[in-house]
Amino acid sequence: GGLLWVVGLVLLVPVLLATAFWFLLPRETFWQVFTKPQTQRGLDLAGVREHLRNHTILHIGGLHRSGTTLLWEALARHPAISRL
Repeated sequence: GGLLWVVGLVLLVPVLLATAFWFLLPRETFWQVFTKPQTQRGLDLAGVREHLRNHTILHIGGLHRSGTTLLWEALARHPAISRL
């Protein structure tokens, strides 16, 4: 009884979400959501090291309402900074 209901719900929720996304999102956005991102960039170990030698990775983290969003937005506006 109860276990079968939970299993059915677990199987039904992804189908319902995918159907909702299909109707609500533009087609190109739908396929971006449901396709695996490209993980191979064609760089070998030396290429990765060279790329990291010329770039700095910055991770901004903090407590809630501590100004991290404001800092991120200010840094993102700078033309020499690429944001993710």
